[in-house]
Amino acid sequence: MKRRGFTFKQLAAAMEANGDASFESVQTLINKVSRGRFSFAFFLRATRAMGAFSVDIGPLDGTSAGQQSTVASACPTEGISAP
Repeated sequence: MKRRGFTFKQLAAAMEANGDASFESVQTLINKVSRGRFSFAFFLRATRAMGAFSVDIGPLDGTSAGQQSTVASACPTEGISAP
C-alpha cells in the first residue's frame, strides 16, 4: 500500500469499484493489515485493486535464484497477473 500510495480508505474504495464480491470496510482493512494475518486470496484482491499486474516473490530463504521453490511452482505467474 505504501509503495503504491494507497490509504486504507482509498483501498476500500478501489476494492469496491473493482466489483469485489466481499465488501471490506476501512476498519476491517486496518484490522487485517495491522494483525499481519490475512489470506492470500485477500492479498490478491487488494493487490489487483491497487493496479498491480504481477507479484514477484523473489528467491525464498535457502534457495538460490536459479532454483524453483515449491511455493513458486504452486503459484504460477498466470494466476497472479491481472488482465
